[in-house]
Amino acid sequence: MNTQARQEDARRHKRHKVGVYAWLEFCHETTTRGTLSEDLALEGARFSSMRPVVVGERVLVRMQLERSRGPIECKGRICWTKSQPNRLHTFGVRFVDLCEDEQGHLASFLDGTRPNPAYAAV
Repeated sequence: MNTQARQEDARRHKRHKVGVYAWLEFCHETTTRGTLSEDLALEGARFSSMRPVVVGERVLVRMQLERSRGPIECKGRICWTKSQPNRLHTFGVRFVDLCEDEQGHLASFLDGTRPNPAYAAV
């Protein structure tokens, strides 16, 4: 069994092939890097960047799921990386500290349902 198949088997949550705007801030850097997710799940996401990354590296992730709401933000850790022939570096980020509200927002987004504003006051 190849490494990719083992990773897929080890995941608890389904990956969704969805591109959302994300801003990544790597530990000990002052630069914020914009990118799109390649896939997204409740526990993490796959991104690409021109910046080489290292497994175990920490990163702050901000993602804009919907225009009508602010971005969700969490800490993450690089769990795998792969250099591409086009000099991009594809890597997986495991979310470390999504709060309960942000987890609910992400789950709702991934399920394709949007919270109905009429129920916000209930």
